[in-house]
Amino acid sequence: MTHVCFEHPGLLMANECADDVCVTCSDEGRLGEVVSKSARGSALVRTSQGPQTVSTELVGPVAAGDLVLVHAGMAISKLDA
Repeated sequence: MTHVCFEHPGLLMANECADDVCVTCSDEGRLGEVVSKSARGSALVRTSQGPQTVSTELVGPVAAGDLVLVHAGMAISKLDA
């Protein structure tokens, strides 16, 4: 019986995600421009929501003018200009 339940197609097929936000925390990724960096692994970033300090530990070194994707207070990707 267990074997049949785990092979049910409803358990194996992932739902299509049409959300524009993170399903875990309901936050969205925002484009931001690095204004200045800190030696502590953070940077001041200008986003559409205003300036905010974000962690840059996931993307490595950044410089003023770099574009980053910000999610939940962290730069999660550095974008090519």
